[in-house]
Amino acid sequence: MEINLIVEAVKFMVIGLTTVFLFLWLLIIVLKIESRVVQRLFPPRMAVKATPKTEKKKEVNEEITAAIVAAVTQHRNRKR
Repeated sequence: MEINLIVEAVKFMVIGLTTVFLFLWLLIIVLKIESRVVQRLFPPRMAVKATPKTEKKKEVNEEITAAIVAAVTQHRNRKR
């Protein structure tokens, strides 16, 4: 009697694993087909070429730098 229960359990396990495997396989196929359809209906746009950041050099404002240094110095002095 125990052998029949083990055989039944193995059958259910194989059926369950097969079902999950087939579902995932079908899902992958459907997603690939959907991807192809979307790419045909909505082709990707041409990317706008961005200007390199190295060309954009900003001048350092000396007043802002001095204010930052003063604020950091004041903060450090208060902690002590």
